[in-house]
Amino acid sequence: MQVYDLENLSSGVEVTITGRSDDFDVALELVTVNSGATSLFTSDLGVGASGTDEKITFTPQAGATYQLR
Repeated sequence: MQVYDLENLSSGVEVTITGRSDDFDVALELVTVNSGATSLFTSDLGVGASGTDEKITFTPQAGATYQLR
């Protein structure tokens, strides 16, 4: 599993992250580091991108740090 730290994001500005693969089904998890809570999770929910791809759209909160897993 890859983990990406998302720091210094502009609060109140919508962010979209897309994971793409031709080889496997992508799952994305966005965790708010400050609380340890999973903010969003996608895996074949029918609301992300098509096929094996997934996407998360969120609006960062002021002072929050996120991890994408």
